[in-house]
Amino acid sequence: MQTEASADITIDDMRQQEKRLGLKCSHCHRFRYMSDARFDPDVHVSKIAENLKCARCGSTEVKTFPVSRDPASGYWPAEGS
Repeated sequence: MQTEASADITIDDMRQQEKRLGLKCSHCHRFRYMSDARFDPDVHVSKIAENLKCARCGSTEVKTFPVSRDPASGYWPAEGS
């Protein structure tokens, strides 16, 4: 899974790199995927979290970042609560 270090790329860059948009709550540690279809291609992935909150606990301490497939298995990391 990618980390926050790569979160400053744009939605367009993320799509070109065949990555998915992930969201993680710093409070309850919930990890989910988000659809990137509603965001403009030039929006920075890290900026998306500024207007979001966790659907589970309501915390505004969430982070958005690009997620890559596991290079060994080819699978996407599992979502978790």
